[in-house]
Amino acid sequence: MKALYRRYLFSLLIRPAVFAASALFVLYAVLQFFFVQQFFTEAGTTELHRFFAAIPYAAVLYVPVLASVLPSGDSGYAQPFPSAAISLAKILSLLTVAAFSLLLTSVVPLTVHFFGDVELRSVCCAYLGLLLYLAAAVSFCVFISGLLPHAGAAFFASAALLAASCAAHFAAAWKALPGWLAACCRAVSFAWHFDAAGKGIIDTRDCLFYAAVTVFFWLAAVACMERKRGRRGSMFWKRLALLAAACPLLAADASRLYARIDVTAAKTFTVSAYSRTLLAEVSEPLSITYYRSGVLKSLYPQVRDVDDFLRTYAACSPQLSYTLLDPSGEKLEQRLAQYGIEGRQLRTEGQGASAYMTVYSAVVLSYLDRTEVIPFVLGTASLEYDLAGRVQYLVQGRIRAVQVLTGNGLELSEDYQYVCPFLESQGFFVLQASLPSQRDEAGRGDVFTLHGDVPVLLLGSSALTAEDADALLYFIQKGGKLVAASQPYTIDLQKDWSVQRREDVSGYFSDDRLAWLLRQFGVYFRDTLTADSLNFLLALEGSGSVQTEYVSYPLWPQLPRQEHAVSGMTLFWPCAFDVDDADAAAAGFSVAAVLRTSSGAWQEMPVAGDFITNPFSATTAAPAGAESGSFPVCVALSPLRTGGAAAAPSVYVLGDQYAASDFGIAYSSGSGGGLDVRSLSFLVDCLLSVSGDAELVALKNRSIRNTSLYKIRGDSFLPAARRAVFADCVIILVILSLLYICTAMQRRMFNEKTFC
Repeated sequence: MKALYRRYLFSLLIRPAVFAASALFVLYAVLQFFFVQQFFTEAGTTELHRFFAAIPYAAVLYVPVLASVLPSGDSGYAQPFPSAAISLAKILSLLTVAAFSLLLTSVVPLTVHFFGDVELRSVCCAYLGLLLYLAAAVSFCVFISGLLPHAGAAFFASAALLAASCAAHFAAAWKALPGWLAACCRAVSFAWHFDAAGKGIIDTRDCLFYAAVTVFFWLAAVACMERKRGRRGSMFWKRLALLAAACPLLAADASRLYARIDVTAAKTFTVSAYSRTLLAEVSEPLSITYYRSGVLKSLYPQVRDVDDFLRTYAACSPQLSYTLLDPSGEKLEQRLAQYGIEGRQLRTEGQGASAYMTVYSAVVLSYLDRTEVIPFVLGTASLEYDLAGRVQYLVQGRIRAVQVLTGNGLELSEDYQYVCPFLESQGFFVLQASLPSQRDEAGRGDVFTLHGDVPVLLLGSSALTAEDADALLYFIQKGGKLVAASQPYTIDLQKDWSVQRREDVSGYFSDDRLAWLLRQFGVYFRDTLTADSLNFLLALEGSGSVQTEYVSYPLWPQLPRQEHAVSGMTLFWPCAFDVDDADAAAAGFSVAAVLRTSSGAWQEMPVAGDFITNPFSATTAAPAGAESGSFPVCVALSPLRTGGAAAAPSVYVLGDQYAASDFGIAYSSGSGGGLDVRSLSFLVDCLLSVSGDAELVALKNRSIRNTSLYKIRGDSFLPAARRAVFADCVIILVILSLLYICTAMQRRMFNEKTFC
């Protein structure tokens, strides 16, 4: 066995085609990630799932090339070795070369580590999954090369069948298939079974699938060789047939008893201790029904994670039951309509034309006479948070409500269109309340003071009157919860972005009623604008030209990742705070900074009485004499208990009223197609905190990690990117070249000893 393995491995290493194919395979994986997936653009991310997901498709040509180089045909049948040993030696030698090439692709995670954070355990899990995939692919190609006498025919057949296998789970997108046929397509897809490992999950079902496939095609290669050798004896063929039949049966039966090991640092796919504690309160049967269209499992392998997580979640309590249903029948669709669940349109391709099908992926929870719905879910990123909020309502009868009102003259329906729908998607019951000054002439109006136990979300403060400020002050002093987002000035968003200040003779911004209210608690708005060297890259189009110019705009700071902003955030002309702990303590509160700018921030002073906000004229660095450093742009007020200890925060103030507006969300989202809702997510965190649900905040954000390229920014980013890609390519080529040179020298020495 050892001699055969060394022989086949040496025959691979002396072929230039092997090194050329290995170089192309590795370089494709590297360049595809860095350029095709736009790593070095504003869409760049340290998330490596798409990088790993592309490697199985690259191996569709690479593995058949390696297999075609090995000796095949009748020449190997005359060797005095067992067929099992010959086939296994071929598989191991091919797997060694493929695994070495796979190891070379690790330059990508190493390079990404220099630009951002990479989770090592998830990377190792992905490479383990890829190694199992390569073992199955190699075993298959060895069987095909033994089945077909010509290397060229074996190559094309192997590549075509591997490609068909990797794309089999997409068949449901091309044509409507029966449920059993779609399940078969998923079952035979090599790429589909890799999805879990690429996300940091060791799934025994996938591991057993690859192991079963590897052994099955190894036995098939043995059978092919023995048949050509003319093997007789029915007992041998019966045993071989039984072993081969056991492989698909083992793979099919793996779903009955399986384990999923979550190796991610945040344990994203594991039920948290908070959920287990919450489920322990369930005293009556609670049913969880997952309505999922069968086609989704083929197109989106991550919906299997939803199914697995719900099963694990239901197993946490004997009172929970779980059911998975395919809403393909008319009765089930009518039931979903009664729940208020609407199908989503999914585009499919088939017979040269595009078509749309209606799909469902909704979770319905029923407890006693109550029902809660998660209308659409494709992954587990926020699934546990959504479940916890709804179980909390079903079991404890607790309604998560919030009063939303604007205090700057803008309208929720026109200028803050995303706020209420986003809050509702997070499980809040939204009341659109009003200020005391907004009551009608008859004194009617849903004033926020009528619901003293419901938290208030205040957006802006320029229209606040003295009556409104007094009502808010009284509301806070009586234990009310307030989350405010405002700065003591407004920006002319429609024209030149000029600053409209509200001041009196005593100084800037002093006439703002929210500023007056905060001064009662030792919190003071600064009389400056906060700028930051870590800022938003603004895309501006020149007049009369289609050319787009990118301008670094310091007055739109980018907050770095921090405890209360796990993904950072973009702010728009924010105002920083000064705090006086003594004044806060005298009012019965303690003050803490919640969000801070980067250390490269500074305070922008007015020039000739006006602030310079023109993106082309704004300073890009701190002027001489400007106060610089890290500044608080959001503070939290916590009531002091007896003995001086602080309770949970009851008031949050963010010094920016535009981050949650349509204007801010549209600009921060860019042209990528997705909405940047980090500001809305932060406001939700604040509302959960003042409501006493700090555990839900941790649950909501535990799957979020910093995937930005924050370690290298500014003018040094692109040069560093070019150097990184060049170095990766050079390292790969140098290693492969040195290995080929060493093999060629060894071959030469062997030939000299043999023929001398």
